[in-house]
Amino acid sequence: MNPKEKATWIVHQMYGALFHTNAEPAHVKQCALIAVDEILVMIGGKWKLHEQRNIWNEVKKEIEKL
Repeated sequence: MNPKEKATWIVHQMYGALFHTNAEPAHVKQCALIAVDEILVMIGGKWKLHEQRNIWNEVKKEIEKL
């Protein structure tokens, strides 16, 4: 899955989870960004995870474009 596909998938998953709350699309997007930020924190500065960090940063950029 490329970053754009992953971003769309995450936002759709969040929308599904929050559907019953009548959340606004902006709130769903914010939840997806929080999730990606948490992944980036867990990856941290570990050198061997550098590539994954770059991928998740790309996913975050794609979510922001949605």
